[in-house]
Amino acid sequence: MSSDALLKQHELIINGKKRRYWLQRPSARLAEIIPAPEKLPLVFVLHGSLMSSKQMMHFSEFRQMAETHHCLVAYPDMSYFWKWDVPEGFANKDVLFIEQLIAHLLKSGEVDPERIYATGFSSGADILHLLACNHNLSSQIAAFAPVCSNLDREWANLCEHQLPTSIMMINGTHDPFNKWDGDKKRWMSVTETFSYWQTHNKIASSSKEILLPKSANIVKNTPTKAHILQSFDPETGSEVSLVTIEGGGHTWPANRPDKWFARLLLGQTHKEKVTESLIWDFFDRHRRKSPRQTSVLQ
Repeated sequence: MSSDALLKQHELIINGKKRRYWLQRPSARLAEIIPAPEKLPLVFVLHGSLMSSKQMMHFSEFRQMAETHHCLVAYPDMSYFWKWDVPEGFANKDVLFIEQLIAHLLKSGEVDPERIYATGFSSGADILHLLACNHNLSSQIAAFAPVCSNLDREWANLCEHQLPTSIMMINGTHDPFNKWDGDKKRWMSVTETFSYWQTHNKIASSSKEILLPKSANIVKNTPTKAHILQSFDPETGSEVSLVTIEGGGHTWPANRPDKWFARLLLGQTHKEKVTESLIWDFFDRHRRKSPRQTSVLQ
């Protein structure tokens, strides 16, 4: 089956303006192996600044996830494309875009309303924290997985709800842009962000730290290593986890070639191809109404 049949660009009118997004369907759906009445998980993948949604498709390698896990994957074109960062302030027109896009896709009858998820990179990860602080979106999106991001202090202060909000952060300790220690002004540090969401979710139990195992095809002598810190609320099943890439930069972990000038600007890429599997396993542990508590290694 052609890739054009699986992946199509669509338009949605928001306040009189065209907003675009790409939507990928699994081939099993189009081949009617998955019957039409069966609703599928929906994963949003948000690009960073100076990236397009189509670039994010190839950068994140989520296209295979639609096939492997029989889910819908949406890549919205966000409004901060030409900006270095997500605009300040709690009001943001991309929030309305994602709200209406969810409503639009739910009307199609294809989407399982209990299994809507969101991930993103850089600015596309930063805004996930804003979406998580929005009452409407946090009540619909079952789990968030920001890669290379921190929480805006104003967004934290203006968070609209106390709903359990499952978040798995992936951060490099040597990120030159979304710095591990934050900027002491707008952005919290990574550890402050992690603690904020634990407090928000009323998670009082101690976290469990796991060193992620390396696969046989990992690049030798890699200067980075990854470990995950997991915490759960046993009553609600909500999860707040942090994947730390020791020595990692402002990059999406993936076993792909990189250029010396990219390493100079962005820092080291963790070459273990774990991001998509970690994110999917995290998503799969959670439903908006009935999250399940399990270990990442189970």
